[in-house]
Amino acid sequence: MSYEIGIDFSGKSIVTAKKYKNKFELNNVEFHQLDIISSPILPYQSIDLIIETQYLDSVTINDYIIKKISNTLKDGGRFISVPVIQDANLFAKYLNVLKANDFTVESLDWVCFSDLGIVGAYLVVIARLGTGVEIDIDVENIFERNIPLRERYECPL
Repeated sequence: MSYEIGIDFSGKSIVTAKKYKNKFELNNVEFHQLDIISSPILPYQSIDLIIETQYLDSVTINDYIIKKISNTLKDGGRFISVPVIQDANLFAKYLNVLKANDFTVESLDWVCFSDLGIVGAYLVVIARLGTGVEIDIDVENIFERNIPLRERYECPL
């Protein structure tokens, strides 16, 4: 059985996660409130998978944060990221920071969302630490593809 660790900077999110842990009797999960900018994440090369959702943006996409993530992953470990990026130049910067920290982007696609009356799509990036099969990414056109991909997934507009 695998063991999972959840980290969030929001105490409210941790309280909610612990309620669900208890409700569903999840004994292989623990949750911690942690700010990854000012705190160590976990021991060096100790994790197989890190999932980041809507934390990385124009302020936090930097070598320091991605280096902390890469140092925490085991070689060959995966990083699934849903960054808050809606700009081709910022996305190109993000890809460069991933590559500079030995990540290979293996998959990229849009996922639709509807939250509080707002409908849109987020990029989902799957990267592997170390060597892997890298996909070709047309950064110039990635955000123009947003609308057709939303339609393909039947996201409401």
